[in-house]
Amino acid sequence: LGKPDPRSFSLDYAAHDAASGKELTGESAATVYIRRDGRWVALRTAARRNETLSDILVAGKSYSFRVEADGYHPKEFQIKVESFQDELYLDANLVPIPGTLAIQSSQAGLQLLLNNSDWYFSGGEDRKYRRIPETTGKRQSFLLPPGDYYIMVKAPSSSSQTKKINLRSGKTMTLGIDYKPKERALALSIVG
Repeated sequence: LGKPDPRSFSLDYAAHDAASGKELTGESAATVYIRRDGRWVALRTAARRNETLSDILVAGKSYSFRVEADGYHPKEFQIKVESFQDELYLDANLVPIPGTLAIQSSQAGLQLLLNNSDWYFSGGEDRKYRRIPETTGKRQSFLLPPGDYYIMVKAPSSSSQTKKINLRSGKTMTLGIDYKPKERALALSIVG
Protein backbone atom coordinates (compact mmCIF):
# COMPACT_ATOMS: atom_id res chain seq x y z
CA LEU A 1 0.00 0.00 0.00
CA GLY A 2 1.38 3.35 -1.02
CA LYS A 3 0.40 6.87 -0.10
CA PRO A 4 -2.78 8.05 -1.79
CA ASP A 5 -2.45 10.61 -4.54
CA PRO A 6 -2.62 14.20 -3.30
CA ARG A 7 -6.19 15.43 -3.19
CA SER A 8 -6.94 18.80 -4.74
CA PHE A 9 -9.51 21.14 -3.27
CA SER A 10 -11.65 23.91 -4.71
CA LEU A 11 -11.46 27.47 -3.46
CA ASP A 12 -14.35 29.89 -3.41
CA TYR A 13 -14.51 33.32 -1.79
CA ALA A 14 -16.60 36.39 -1.11
CA ALA A 15 -15.43 39.87 -0.21
CA HIS A 16 -17.53 42.46 1.62
CA ASP A 17 -17.10 46.05 2.73
CA ALA A 18 -16.53 45.70 6.49
CA ALA A 19 -18.28 49.01 7.20
CA SER A 20 -21.44 48.52 5.12
CA GLY A 21 -21.57 44.76 4.55
CA LYS A 22 -21.98 45.38 0.81
CA GLU A 23 -20.54 42.66 -1.42
CA LEU A 24 -17.60 43.86 -3.48
CA THR A 25 -18.43 43.08 -7.09
CA GLY A 26 -18.03 44.75 -10.47
CA GLU A 27 -15.47 47.58 -10.49
CA SER A 28 -14.72 47.08 -6.82
CA ALA A 29 -14.41 43.29 -7.15
CA ALA A 30 -11.74 41.65 -5.03
CA THR A 31 -8.78 39.61 -6.24
CA VAL A 32 -7.41 36.57 -4.40
CA TYR A 33 -3.64 36.05 -4.23
CA ILE A 34 -1.67 33.02 -3.11
CA ARG A 35 1.83 33.16 -1.67
CA ARG A 36 4.12 31.27 -3.99
CA ASP A 37 7.91 31.25 -3.94
CA GLY A 38 7.92 34.12 -1.43
CA ARG A 39 5.68 36.49 -3.40
CA TRP A 40 1.97 37.16 -3.88
CA VAL A 41 0.59 35.85 -7.17
CA ALA A 42 -2.98 36.32 -8.40
CA LEU A 43 -4.67 32.95 -7.96
CA ARG A 44 -6.10 33.03 -11.48
CA THR A 45 -2.56 33.26 -12.91
CA ALA A 46 -0.69 31.20 -10.27
CA ALA A 47 -0.44 28.04 -12.38
CA ARG A 48 2.82 27.71 -14.27
CA ARG A 49 3.35 26.01 -17.62
CA ASN A 50 2.14 22.38 -17.57
CA GLU A 51 0.34 23.04 -14.28
CA THR A 52 -3.30 23.57 -13.33
CA LEU A 53 -4.88 25.15 -10.27
CA SER A 54 -5.68 21.61 -9.08
CA ASP A 55 -1.92 20.95 -8.98
CA ILE A 56 -1.41 23.98 -6.74
CA LEU A 57 -4.35 23.61 -4.35
CA VAL A 58 -3.57 20.29 -2.68
CA ALA A 59 -5.16 19.26 0.62
CA GLY A 60 -2.94 18.49 3.60
CA LYS A 61 -0.83 21.63 3.24
CA SER A 62 -0.74 25.16 4.65
CA TYR A 63 -1.40 28.17 2.46
CA SER A 64 -1.23 31.95 2.66
CA PHE A 65 -3.96 33.84 0.82
CA ARG A 66 -4.48 37.57 0.42
CA VAL A 67 -7.69 39.28 -0.70
CA GLU A 68 -7.41 42.79 -2.18
CA ALA A 69 -9.78 45.36 -3.67
CA ASP A 70 -9.15 48.94 -4.75
CA GLY A 71 -9.83 51.39 -1.92
CA TYR A 72 -9.58 48.74 0.82
CA HIS A 73 -6.96 47.40 3.21
CA PRO A 74 -5.94 43.87 2.13
CA LYS A 75 -6.85 40.88 4.28
CA GLU A 76 -4.49 37.95 4.72
CA PHE A 77 -5.30 34.38 5.70
CA GLN A 78 -2.92 31.63 6.83
CA ILE A 79 -4.83 28.37 6.52
CA LYS A 80 -3.99 24.69 6.97
CA VAL A 81 -6.14 22.67 4.60
CA GLU A 82 -6.69 19.24 6.12
CA SER A 83 -6.06 16.18 3.96
CA PHE A 84 -9.77 15.22 3.98
CA GLN A 85 -10.97 18.67 2.82
CA ASP A 86 -12.19 19.07 -0.73
CA GLU A 87 -13.23 22.72 -0.58
CA LEU A 88 -12.20 25.96 1.10
CA TYR A 89 -14.29 29.11 1.42
CA LEU A 90 -12.70 32.48 2.24
CA ASP A 91 -15.00 35.22 3.54
CA ALA A 92 -13.07 38.49 3.57
CA ASN A 93 -14.44 41.59 5.26
CA LEU A 94 -12.27 44.35 3.82
CA VAL A 95 -11.88 47.62 5.70
CA PRO A 96 -12.15 50.73 3.51
CA ILE A 97 -9.08 52.95 3.34
CA PRO A 98 -10.24 56.14 5.04
CA GLY A 99 -10.33 59.61 3.57
CA THR A 100 -9.20 62.68 5.47
CA LEU A 101 -11.43 65.61 6.29
CA ALA A 102 -9.24 68.60 7.09
CA ILE A 103 -10.73 71.66 8.79
CA GLN A 104 -8.97 74.96 8.19
CA SER A 105 -10.22 77.82 10.36
CA SER A 106 -8.46 80.79 11.89
CA GLN A 107 -11.27 81.10 14.45
CA ALA A 108 -11.34 78.93 17.58
CA GLY A 109 -14.55 77.87 19.32
CA LEU A 110 -16.81 77.11 16.33
CA GLN A 111 -18.95 73.99 16.74
CA LEU A 112 -18.65 71.25 14.10
CA LEU A 113 -21.36 68.68 13.38
CA LEU A 114 -20.95 65.73 11.07
CA ASN A 115 -24.26 64.38 9.74
CA ASN A 116 -25.99 66.39 12.47
CA SER A 117 -23.95 64.86 15.29
CA ASP A 118 -20.97 65.99 17.32
CA TRP A 119 -19.74 62.37 17.45
CA TYR A 120 -18.31 60.25 14.61
CA PHE A 121 -16.76 56.85 13.90
CA SER A 122 -13.18 57.24 12.74
CA GLY A 123 -12.14 55.44 9.58
CA GLY A 124 -9.46 52.83 9.09
CA GLU A 125 -8.69 49.50 10.66
CA ASP A 126 -8.87 50.78 14.24
CA ARG A 127 -12.26 52.50 14.28
CA LYS A 128 -13.22 54.51 17.33
CA TYR A 129 -16.28 56.52 18.34
CA ARG A 130 -15.01 60.05 18.95
CA ARG A 131 -16.35 63.47 19.85
CA ILE A 132 -15.78 66.22 17.29
CA PRO A 133 -13.94 69.06 19.04
CA GLU A 134 -14.64 72.72 18.40
CA THR A 135 -12.34 74.47 15.97
CA THR A 136 -8.97 75.36 17.45
CA GLY A 137 -7.88 78.11 15.08
CA LYS A 138 -5.38 75.63 13.62
CA ARG A 139 -5.71 72.88 11.01
CA GLN A 140 -7.53 69.80 12.30
CA SER A 141 -7.82 66.43 10.55
CA PHE A 142 -10.27 63.55 10.88
CA LEU A 143 -9.96 60.09 9.30
CA LEU A 144 -13.39 59.00 8.06
CA PRO A 145 -14.76 56.06 6.10
CA PRO A 146 -15.41 56.98 2.46
CA GLY A 147 -18.90 58.32 1.79
CA ASP A 148 -21.20 61.34 1.80
CA TYR A 149 -21.18 63.68 4.77
CA TYR A 150 -23.00 66.85 5.77
CA ILE A 151 -20.73 69.17 7.71
CA MET A 152 -22.38 71.91 9.74
CA VAL A 153 -20.46 74.76 11.33
CA LYS A 154 -22.19 76.73 14.10
CA ALA A 155 -20.87 80.11 15.12
CA PRO A 156 -21.46 81.72 18.55
CA SER A 157 -23.79 84.21 16.90
CA SER A 158 -26.06 81.17 16.31
CA SER A 159 -25.61 81.42 12.56
CA SER A 160 -24.72 78.17 10.85
CA GLN A 161 -23.69 76.88 7.44
CA THR A 162 -23.78 73.34 6.03
CA LYS A 163 -21.80 71.77 3.18
CA LYS A 164 -22.12 68.31 1.67
CA ILE A 165 -18.95 66.44 0.77
CA ASN A 166 -18.20 63.12 -0.88
CA LEU A 167 -15.09 61.81 0.81
CA ARG A 168 -13.19 59.22 -1.20
CA SER A 169 -10.79 56.52 -0.10
CA GLY A 170 -7.25 57.80 0.42
CA LYS A 171 -8.15 61.38 -0.54
CA THR A 172 -8.17 64.60 1.50
CA MET A 173 -10.90 67.21 1.41
CA THR A 174 -10.40 70.52 3.17
CA LEU A 175 -13.25 72.55 4.63
CA GLY A 176 -12.25 76.18 4.83
CA ILE A 177 -14.13 78.21 7.44
CA ASP A 178 -14.16 81.99 7.19
CA TYR A 179 -15.87 83.56 10.20
CA LYS A 180 -15.94 87.29 10.86
CA PRO A 181 -17.29 87.76 14.40
CA LYS A 182 -17.95 91.50 14.12
CA GLU A 183 -20.07 91.05 10.99
CA ARG A 184 -21.39 87.69 12.22
CA ALA A 185 -20.54 86.41 8.74
CA LEU A 186 -19.84 82.73 8.22
CA ALA A 187 -18.71 81.24 4.89
CA LEU A 188 -17.57 77.70 4.03
CA SER A 189 -15.50 76.48 1.12
CA ILE A 190 -14.45 73.02 0.04
CA VAL A 191 -11.12 72.14 -1.59
CA GLY A 192 -10.22 68.66 -2.77
